[in-house]
Order: sequence, then C-alpha cells, then structure tokens
Amino acid sequence: MKLVILTILIIFVLSISPTLGDDFEKSTFFRDRPTNLQSHLFNLAKSYERSYISLSQRGRLAVEPIHDRVTVEILSDSNLDLNSILGVPGVIFDGSFMDLIQVSVPLESLIELSTIPGVRFIRLPIKHYPLAISEGVSITGTDKWHSAGYKGKGVKIGIIDLGFKGYEKLLGKDLPENVVVKSFYGSVTGNGDITGGGQDHGTACAEIIHDVASEADLYLVNFNSLIEELYAIEWLAKEGVNIISSSIGSFYGPFDGTSYECTIVDIAYNKGILWVNSIGNSGDSHYSGIFKDENNNRWHEFDLDDETINIEANKGDIINAYLSWWEADNYLNVDYDLYLFDNENSNTPVAFSDDIIVPAEYLEYRVPEKGTYYLKARRVRGFGEHKLKIHVVNHRIE
Repeated sequence: MKLVILTILIIFVLSISPTLGDDFEKSTFFRDRPTNLQSHLFNLAKSYERSYISLSQRGRLAVEPIHDRVTVEILSDSNLDLNSILGVPGVIFDGSFMDLIQVSVPLESLIELSTIPGVRFIRLPIKHYPLAISEGVSITGTDKWHSAGYKGKGVKIGIIDLGFKGYEKLLGKDLPENVVVKSFYGSVTGNGDITGGGQDHGTACAEIIHDVASEADLYLVNFNSLIEELYAIEWLAKEGVNIISSSIGSFYGPFDGTSYECTIVDIAYNKGILWVNSIGNSGDSHYSGIFKDENNNRWHEFDLDDETINIEANKGDIINAYLSWWEADNYLNVDYDLYLFDNENSNTPVAFSDDIIVPAEYLEYRVPEKGTYYLKARRVRGFGEHKLKIHVVNHRIE
C-alpha cells in the first residue's frame, strides 16, 4: 500500500514540476519573479533596476518605456482595494472595465504593485495589429449601389484603428473635405497621438470606406489599449455614430466570443451601433494542434520529431509570438511556456514567456541579425490532451 501511495505521489509531482535534468538556461533575472507579474514586464523592471537599459538592451526587449514609466493592465480579484493601488508611489489611474484596471506606473514600482492583495496579474496592454486590407472596391459591386443613389448620405461611420498618419493630405481628395478626428492613443481623455506613433493603416482603411460610402460622415479614432478602446466607443456613441469599421485584431484570446474585445463590441451593439470587423489573413502565421510529446521531454512535437517552428526574420524585425490553450478543460490546472531560440541546438533562449496565471503566453524579440529563429512550446504542469494555438505576427511559420 505504501508503495502504491509513493508511486502516485511521484507521478503527481512529476505532472506539476519541470522535468528533472532540464538542460536549458533562462535569464537569472527571473529567479525571483512574482508569479502575478508578466515575464515580459519583469524583464523590463529588472533591467531598469540593474541599470541595464542602454539603447541596445532596450532594443532587445522591444519595449519602449516613456520617461521610465509603463502603462499596464491589472487583472483584479473582487477583494482588490483601488486605494491600495493608488498608494503605490507614482501610480496613475487611467480607467477600469470589468475586472481590468489600467494604470501608468514607474518601472521601479512594478514589483511593489504586484504585492497588493487582489492583484491577480499585471501585464502589458493586449496588443492589436493591422489586418490585411485591399482596395478591391470594384469587386464588391459598390458601383451598382452608387448608380442607384446609395452613397452613405446621412450615415456616420467611425473608423477605429491604430493610427491615421498622413490623413490631412488626403482631405478633399481620397477622403472627404472634412472628417472628425479623436485620438485615445495613450490618452483616455481623447488627447492622444492620432498617428499612433506613425502608423498609416487607419488612413488606408478610411480611404476604402470613403470609396464605398462617399457621402458618409467619417470619424477617425485610434487607441492603444482595451481601456482606451472602451473610452473611444463611448465617445463614438455620444457622437451618434451608426457604424464602426475595424480592420485590426489581437491574438491573445480567448477566441470564443468571451474576450474583453468581444464584450466591447457587445457594448457598441447595445448602443445601436453596427460593428463591422475584418477577419484578417493569418493562415500562414498560425498553428493549431493537440499537444504531443512522444519522447516525454515535455517539448511539444509539431510534426513527428520536430519540436520547433521556424521563423525567418530580418535584422530589426520584431518577433511577436503568442501561445494559448483557452479551449482546454480546466485550463488553469495546466501550464505551457513559450521559448524562442536563435540556434536550433541552443540551450539558451533569446526570449521566453513563462506566465502561469492565464492560459496564454506572449513574447517579443527585436532581431539583432538576419537569420532563422526557432519557437518551442513546453508543458510545465498538468497532463492530458490540450489544443495549442500559436500566432506569430507578420512572419510566416514553417
């Protein structure tokens, strides 16, 4: 009987612990990381603490703090006291939505913020990315609607995007002579940067909308976080906008209609706004499959004995990679990590994500040299068959 109990105990420990004899090395930064602080953020905080943020180091982290501050999202529990967060030195409250709180915080205060009771997880704001666009207006049959006199007159259309660089030069040409502009990018008050740091994807989308509905009133609005998007939607509703067009998306999940983004769409719909969203074109940068580990080393096998996804990248590229397992039953009882290597046989990752609070991992890496990079997924806790989803933004995967 004792032998049976001992055997069960050993199996249980192995199921929740890293494999004995792991031969890869993480940065020593992460040995004292709070479990509720995103690994990507912790790397930034420790680099700042140790005065390692030179131009080269900051480039490798692919994160640009502003005046040694960073905007973060806090996933909160019901017992969280907002005053406790505001008591952390330098914290500025931006807004909240459901269990999500957005604050601006000095890098040196990130660790202290993570110790507040009720702070379940601290992460960088979920990133949104431009989805593929095409100026194929003619194949939609729009010309027939125009001939019939339907050109959008009296309709207010909000184009919500990341940036509208260069829109001014197109007024009266490829855009209406007058448009309404409001930026929530980095500003919950609507006084942000309408270019989104120099992005013109929204401008191209606005041109297409104008081609389709040449007499409609256009509202150009951008944002850079979920809370900012919520404020943008509230403002558009007050302006009486009838339709919102969005050609951006995110890859964090969940993907079953229950995400924060989908809830924001529901809010717009309940205010009488029709939401139209592009579906993207990420087939060649996406992987989906059941976790497989025939050799019992905890690394996922994408195909036969192949444990890597290959990514071809140029110098200066930023590799944004996501791993999620939202569809798994009891997904919080299992955990997977995501690693990026610059050599197929290397034991030292150049970037990784080992968060444990949510069923998703995210890493960024600014490529120092052109070459092939290798993405790997590893199970660190739990057992069973789980569907893994991997997205690599703007890079084909092989």
